[in-house]
Amino acid sequence: LCVPVESALCLSQRAPVPPSVARVNFHSFPTALARPTSPSRRRMASKPVRLLAFGDSLTAGWTSFSSGPKSPYAPHLERALTAHSVAAHVTAVGEAGLSASRALPSLRRELAHRGDFDACLILLGANDVLSAPTEPIDGMLEALRALHVECRSRGLRSIAVGFPDHPAFAASGLRGSGALAAINDRIRDEADADGFIDPHGMLPRAAHWSADRVHMTAEGYRTFGGALAAPVARLLLPERRTERAGRRAGERVLRSREGKQGADEPVQRGD
Repeated sequence: LCVPVESALCLSQRAPVPPSVARVNFHSFPTALARPTSPSRRRMASKPVRLLAFGDSLTAGWTSFSSGPKSPYAPHLERALTAHSVAAHVTAVGEAGLSASRALPSLRRELAHRGDFDACLILLGANDVLSAPTEPIDGMLEALRALHVECRSRGLRSIAVGFPDHPAFAASGLRGSGALAAINDRIRDEADADGFIDPHGMLPRAAHWSADRVHMTAEGYRTFGGALAAPVARLLLPERRTERAGRRAGERVLRSREGKQGADEPVQRGD
């Protein structure tokens, strides 16, 4: 993120979508899980998950427009995932000023040169919006869709992260949280990711944001990484929930059968 906000935001020519209340959206997982299981997805059950966090300066951990990548959220996410029984190696790849519209070559390069990832967490689009706040966001959404399609075509699980509560969006007549909610709803519905996380409310304190109102502070990145852990864990391992539910159902059936057999056994009477 690298541009100041100075004018009004035009989301789209179509009617806005009602604000979302869910942080984690699984709506496209049935389609994703219907695809043939790739080697990377099979490894997720037995080895640490290799997660690529891909994005702009917020992923790189810039705390101001001139700070450089000082405090990425990835290490905090990696540590916090252990509390949710997920062993993971989280690699942060963030480029200051990167827009979704020009991110595809960078993503392809990282996927080709950094090894075989299991999943990709993509937080992008704010530079597209903030650099052209009067333009519709359809182009940004199309670019995000291309990124998630690229991940899925390589066998990775793709996770879209919506826009955090940037104070910049509340300034200069950008309609604040209402604009963010509408953008995040469209990312959820149109990015074509395997899952979606809405970060609304994860960074409520002024101390989470730097003086430039765009980047997080070190405390903000630490809080953000920790808050992402629970929804990321649920999105990374949905099969674990299915397996647990299946085991519980099987145990109930077994208990029911044992109870029925016990009721059917003849009562032994003494002479």
